[in-house]
Amino acid sequence: LVPLNPHKLGLRPVVMPESLEVRVRAERQALVLADGDPIGVLSRGQELRVRRAPKDTLLVRLPQTPGLFARLREKLGWP
Repeated sequence: LVPLNPHKLGLRPVVMPESLEVRVRAERQALVLADGDPIGVLSRGQELRVRRAPKDTLLVRLPQTPGLFARLREKLGWP
């Protein structure tokens, strides 16, 4: 669970047990985002439940590429 736009440096992601279900109740109309994309709207009083999916997700790991400054150094001939 990751705070969205935290205003304090101490707000960090929270790791929870996979068996835990998170429930959020809307105090007013709220936009629901998943990975930054809007997926729905909660009306006042509606509840959103988030829990582990029954199936695992496969991820692709790409080879690490040089960062922006390393590429700039290489292309511009910086030391």
